[in-house]
This record gives sequence, structure tokens and C-alpha cells, in this order.
Amino acid sequence: MQRVTTPLNKCTMISPESSISLLESVVYKRPVPLNPVTARISFDDDRGSTEKTDFYFVPGNLSVNTTSKVPDDFDETASSQVAEYQRFQIYLKSNLDSWAYFDTLYYLTARDFSRFGSPECADVSLFDDIRIKLATQSVGSSVEFPFLLVKGGVSGIQDFIYSVSDNLSSQVGEGTHRAKKLRGRSFYISLLNDTIADALVHRMGLTEPHVLYCGGGHFTILVPNEPSVVDALEEMRHKINTFLLDCFQLRLTLVLEYVEAPGTIADNFSDTYLLLEQKIVRSKKQKALTLIDSFDRIFDGSDFTEKVREQEEQYRNIGGSIARGCLLVEVFDADCIISMERVTVVHFAELDMQWIILEDSGSLGAVLEALDGKKTRIFTLGEPESFLQPIETAVASGVTDVAFGFKFFGNFAPRSDQDNEFGGICDFETLARKGIDRDSYPLLSVMRLDVDNLGAIFSFGLSDRSNITSLYHVATLSRELILFLCHHVNKVAEKYSCYVTYSGGDDAFIVGSWINIIEFARELYRDFRSFSCGNQHLTFSAGIVQCNSHYPILQAGYEAGKKESEAKNHVFFSGGQQDQKNAVSIFDKVLRWDVLIEQLLFAERCYELFDPDSSKRTYSRSLLHKILSQLVGAIDETGGVDLSKLHVAISRLTWVFARSPNGVTKQRLDAFDNNKLSAVERLKVDFARRVIEGDGVGLVINYSIITSYLLLRTRKKETNDEH
Repeated sequence: MQRVTTPLNKCTMISPESSISLLESVVYKRPVPLNPVTARISFDDDRGSTEKTDFYFVPGNLSVNTTSKVPDDFDETASSQVAEYQRFQIYLKSNLDSWAYFDTLYYLTARDFSRFGSPECADVSLFDDIRIKLATQSVGSSVEFPFLLVKGGVSGIQDFIYSVSDNLSSQVGEGTHRAKKLRGRSFYISLLNDTIADALVHRMGLTEPHVLYCGGGHFTILVPNEPSVVDALEEMRHKINTFLLDCFQLRLTLVLEYVEAPGTIADNFSDTYLLLEQKIVRSKKQKALTLIDSFDRIFDGSDFTEKVREQEEQYRNIGGSIARGCLLVEVFDADCIISMERVTVVHFAELDMQWIILEDSGSLGAVLEALDGKKTRIFTLGEPESFLQPIETAVASGVTDVAFGFKFFGNFAPRSDQDNEFGGICDFETLARKGIDRDSYPLLSVMRLDVDNLGAIFSFGLSDRSNITSLYHVATLSRELILFLCHHVNKVAEKYSCYVTYSGGDDAFIVGSWINIIEFARELYRDFRSFSCGNQHLTFSAGIVQCNSHYPILQAGYEAGKKESEAKNHVFFSGGQQDQKNAVSIFDKVLRWDVLIEQLLFAERCYELFDPDSSKRTYSRSLLHKILSQLVGAIDETGGVDLSKLHVAISRLTWVFARSPNGVTKQRLDAFDNNKLSAVERLKVDFARRVIEGDGVGLVINYSIITSYLLLRTRKKETNDEH
């Protein structure tokens, strides 16, 4: 097979030495406290005209939390960080070849200077400032338009991952490997996206900084505007789509477009980006049109069925190994065959690349020996603090042409207490039983979330009062979202034993026990509010559904996706104004995140009133059923609330609460108002009072959430209850 890997005409390129010098110059810049770029986002016409509270990222680590106060020891922390960086820099330079040194130093800069602001712009990190300057060093021969802005994306991802029509992976009888297959598919898509972006940059003889963004199934690249570059892009587009056609028929295709960009693109990005987005929209309507002469391959099914079965086996292997994996090795050569225990290889032979997932770092030396000098990069999975540890193995083996870095993938999976046939990863039945109550009813929840208005944010949400958006801000926000959704999400998932099936640059798919998903969602929302500095223009919406642990997980994911869409499209009315998004659909109701958290807090307080094992129990579960049935009965055919039916329902429930043994009479309500009740009695009356004195759609939604939560929380597992 003929492969073209020769770099393009280098007359337009800056020398490697110049790039290295620019990267090393970061230590000569005086870092300032970093203002989160998330606080900058706005769609208001008067942006920047009013005073706002200053927020800062904590320097020296990759935390997503913000603070309103600059640490007193900021200067000391910055000096210490520079000194540590220089120490590692000297070590790397003396042990690695030129290209490997540059790539590794690039990731070291990302780790050490992503939480320090640039003196040129306090809401752009030092790292992002340097990487955009590196990306704009190499220019084409056109004076007016020296760059090409390139955007690509794999089309068909949602159907590929979540499709319920795929009989090989979504049947009820698909067995206990369905979780690993789903996870493997998701990770394969992430690798495919990275592979395409890296193959394009490698084909043009460029370096990592030219990849402005890569995640969520798409990528953006800035390259010199040269005829040879255009030829390479066209060649690679056809080559990649031919590969996708052979492997996946038309389920997956590459949409790739590019536009000329002026020399001012770093300072004014939005105009060029909007032109590119328009081309992408048109291209999506004509995807794979260039392969029309190859469509006969679609109908050649002689070996496609067997190929699909092999792919499903590969997805299962990937899904199992990635949860246990500690290192990810990228090899820019597909000819070298690696076959070892606890090593999973993902080949992209047509693109002359492969990835190796190592479950044991001890096998790295043998892998490097087998690769025999092939261009290689070694990544830790979500561990930036320790990404340089594998270099000791390379140095001991005499290998100097290997680069080191780190990658963020949403990949956490709860481990079982002992090794099992699933490689120590919890199966869904075990996952359903993990929760704060040991004897609670085992039930799964599936959550899908998506960041709201992200296209609009990148198009004009980051602009200044002159409606100009800089590439520095776009690149910074892109990296920050990957940090949150591909790294921080793993930490929250680990805390609540949730299974991260997929989490990309703007969306996520999480599975866990019903109550752990609620806790996960609540904490992730709180963390996102801190990450966004409480910015009302940067939010996410989500859909949550409950299901039996034996329910087809892809079907549950599809249903959660529908609920997510309902949350995004739901219209809220407040103060005579309409608003959308920043919402969640749960228990078949759509509400604001802050309202959900408020109702859950109250439901948790009321749990002891219904817990059969509590000495403070004063209400029965049957009361919850009565409340829920009465309120649901007031919902009309359009999903709205029939106020006349609601008033009847409230009257009936007022009578139910007043009857013995509940005893919430008018006298008790008066005693509540006069603060004459004990804490437990006050809570009991408050639970009833909110129903009796409630009105409108808020009552129906709020108590649907409260009663649904309490009914599940007080439902105890019984023999064969799940079946």
C-alpha cells in the first residue's frame, strides 16, 4: 500500500529551532492571575460596559474551580512553577531528540502554565498565548490570506454509538458485554477523531500547536495557505472517506472544509469562522458525494457482515482495556505488529497509524523495543501530574525519539470488589445496587447532557464590544471545556461510582444507580457553575431516565437523548419573558437546575418522615402515591395544567392530610406559622402545607419530583423485585 508521509514544501515553515525557542520563551513572560475565559461569555449588547465580579483560577493545578480572591502567595507560586518547569526542560533537552523534545515540552507547558494568565490578556492562559503564536508562525505565500482555517468532523457519530437498530449491540440478549461494547465504540470515535487530525498535521509536516481544537468528534486546524497544502487536504479527505466507506459503509463519513484566513486571524477569528461554518453546513448535506464512484462498495456485502463482527469484538476489547489502561501509545506507522498480553492495539492502517493501550506500564519497554524507532508518542490517560514518569523507561532503553504527553478522555468505570469475567469492571446489575442506601431498590439511571448554545458562543459569545472575537479566547475556551468534560467529569464519576460511557468536548453519557446519578448530576452542575463563574450564558441541559439493569443500554441512551432535547427546547415563562435551556428532564418533568436542586434538598429532609426504618416516620408511602396520582390527574392532554382539576386535587389532598393519622389541620398550620412546633412536627406540616397552599404548574412539577424521589428512596429491594 502506497503511503504519502513526506512533509510539504518547508519554505513556508518556521524552523524547528525557532519553534522550540518560542516555546521555551514562556519562562521569560511574567505570569498574572488567570481570569476564567468562561466569565467573558455574553450575548448582551452592553457586554463589558458594566462592572463584574473578578474571578480567578487557582494557580499551579488544573482544577476547574474558581475563586474571587487572588492567593496571597501568587508570586511565590509562579516563581516556583517557572523553576520546576526549567528543571524539567533541561532534563528533557538532554534526553530527547529535537522533535520529541518539542512535543514533550509542549505538553509540559500545557500542564504548568494553563492556570497562569498572559500579561498581554489576563483571561488567556500563558499556554494558550504561546500555542496560538506557534500556530501562526508558519504562513503561506499569499500576503492577504496567509492561512487556511480547516474544520473537520466525523458525521454519523450519534447513530453509530446510540443506534438501537444495530442488532449486534443493542438486543436485550446482547449479554453482559454490552457496556464494554458501548464504551469501546465511544472511545474508538475519540481515537478516530484524534487520528484524522494528527494524520493531517503529520502529512503537512506541521506540529501539535496547529491543532487548535480536537474533541467531541470534530477538530479545527490552522495551516499555511499553499497550493501543496490544499492538494494534501483534498487527497486526505478522499483517502479518509474511502477508509470510512470500506469500514462502515455510510454510517460514518468525514466532513472536511477549509477557508482562506487573513494574517489578522489571531486577533479577529469570528468572521473567518462563520464563513467556515457555512461551508460545513452545506457540506453536511452533500457528505460523501466525492465517493459516488465508489458506492458499489456499499452493496458488496460478501465480507461486510464478518467485518462488523470483528469490529464489535474490537469495541468490546477496547471497552475493557481502556478502563484499566494506564498508557496510550500513538505510533505513526501501521506496519509494526504488536501482540502482547494486556495490550490492545487499534489499527488505522489506511492512515498509517495505530494506537496501543497498555494496561501495565511495565510492558512499555517491550513495546518500545518492538516499535524499533518508529515515530511514537506516549500519553498518560488523564494524569498530567505524572505524564513524564514513562520517560525513565525510554531513557533506560536508550530510546530518545519518543515524545510524551497526556490526553483527557471521559473513561471512568467503577471497579468491582474482585476480578470477574468483565475484567474487574462492574456490570450494570452491580452498578444498579450502588447507592447511599444498601437495601434500596436497584435501578439504573442514564444521563445525557450537552452544553447549551456552544456554536453561538464560539461564533460571537466571546467577542468584545466591537464584536471581534480573538482566536486566543476561542482556543482557551475549547481547552477549558475539554478539561471539564473529559477530565473533571471522571473525578465526579469516581466519587459516585458512575460509569462514564462517553464524555467529549460538549456532551456526555453517564450511567449509574438512580440515586448516584442524581448526586452526580447535582455536583457536576455545582462544579460547572463555579467553572463558569455563575455565567448565565454558559450552561448545560440534561435528560435523565431510569431503567432496569437488564434494559438495553443503547435504548436507554436514546431515550435519555430525547429527554435532553426536551429540556433544551422547553420554554419557561417568568416575569412576562420566555427563556430556554439550562434545564433538566427527570421523572418525566422539565425544570430549571436550581429548582431541581431546591426540591431534592427538601425531599431529602422529608425522607425520615417516610422511611419505614426511622423512628421519626409519620407518613406512609401510600400518601406519596395519592399525592402523585392527584397531581398527575390535573395535567391536560397538551402537558399543561388544568387549573380547575388542580383545585379539586388540592381540596382532596387537604382532606387527606387532615384525616387521622396525618392530622394536618388548620390549627396545626396556624401553629406552624407561629413557630410553635418541634422540628419533626414542623417538617411534617411543611410537607403538607406546600401542597395545600400550592397552586399552578410549579406545584405539579415540584411535588412530582419530591414524591418520585421519595417513592424510589423508600422502595426496598425484595426477592426477584427487579424481574
